[in-house]
Amino acid sequence: MDTAGNWQLAANTAHRRIRIDSSSPTGVSLGFGTVTTESIEVLGSGTDAHSGINPATGYNYSRTGAADSGPTGATQVWSGLVANTEYSGFSVTVSDQAVPVANSAASGVQSCWTLSVPPTGSSVVADQGTVAVGSNVTWTAVNGFGAGQVEYYRYAWDNSPSHTWTDTEPQWAGGTVVTVPSAAGTWYLHVKGYNGAGVGNGSYAYAVTATAASGSVTELVSSENPSQAGANVTFTATVSAVPPAVGTPSGEVVFWANSQPFSTNVLSGGIASVSTADLPVGTNTIVAEYAGDNDFTGSSDSLAQVVTSLAPCSQTNAIVGIADNRDGTFTITFQGTPQAQYYVVSSPDIAPLPIWTPLPGSTNSAAAGDGLWSVTVTNSSPQRFYRSTAINPCP
Repeated sequence: MDTAGNWQLAANTAHRRIRIDSSSPTGVSLGFGTVTTESIEVLGSGTDAHSGINPATGYNYSRTGAADSGPTGATQVWSGLVANTEYSGFSVTVSDQAVPVANSAASGVQSCWTLSVPPTGSSVVADQGTVAVGSNVTWTAVNGFGAGQVEYYRYAWDNSPSHTWTDTEPQWAGGTVVTVPSAAGTWYLHVKGYNGAGVGNGSYAYAVTATAASGSVTELVSSENPSQAGANVTFTATVSAVPPAVGTPSGEVVFWANSQPFSTNVLSGGIASVSTADLPVGTNTIVAEYAGDNDFTGSSDSLAQVVTSLAPCSQTNAIVGIADNRDGTFTITFQGTPQAQYYVVSSPDIAPLPIWTPLPGSTNSAAAGDGLWSVTVTNSSPQRFYRSTAINPCP
């Protein structure tokens, strides 16, 4: 054998050279080609300066959980995979054409995610297609999130039918998303799906229509006012559309007594009623509050419900004095029948047909001895007239 690795016969005799290739392929690596929701294409590469690599049989691919591909070419497609799933252990072994034994070298091991299922018209649904401006729209991902579907969505909410994605939009990876249209018109929830590696695949715009709600007006009446302590009083709220709007408001009315809710009732034909016998003696502020629906805005009304006790009837009812408190208020002193009950009413005018309104919190019992009682009023109006009213006047 000479220094070049060739076998030789004796000097001056015929001889034949034999080269033995013991060098493995170099530059062996694995890359990824086209990836879909159910397939991953892998690309093998490598070189061999001596024996070369057969482009049709010099590559053998493997991945975790699957049989090797066997001798094949520079590409291999793994199919039948699950969307939005990470597959691992991808590698390629490249062999040269040396005989009798080929030399080989393997690439490093890599992993790859399949793409997520792209959103379609039925992937995300809204709880309502038409909504009043300012109302909530709740969105649900029909098939959920995770393997076989989508890892997460990014979303945008606006009134444009198209959206330019920056991949910095808010993420949605579970539960529901709530949006609120701020003006009338067509609004869009734009969603784009991503797999676990953060690679996007498809987007869709879901539309809802926002309408400007019409105004409503609420009228509250009492079945008996004033009423005696323990009497069952019915409060009725009637909610109607403000012209020129038509239709009948729906939804719920919350009834409040002295700033505390005591009943929530569903409107039927625009009317809701509640009865109570639990109001305390005195002047009670009753409020009916309508929250609104998809077609009508909310509204409310209130009244002062006077509840009387079984106190003595009133034989005397007169103003005996007015004192200026020097702080914008006046104290009015009244003369009544001892232990009888009274409250104050006021009006901006006394002619020709004054409207007297009960003064909240003004119900008092005349003193047991002299029958005096008083109430303090503000002086914030240009003029205001006050008088006392007996809760139980004598016949």
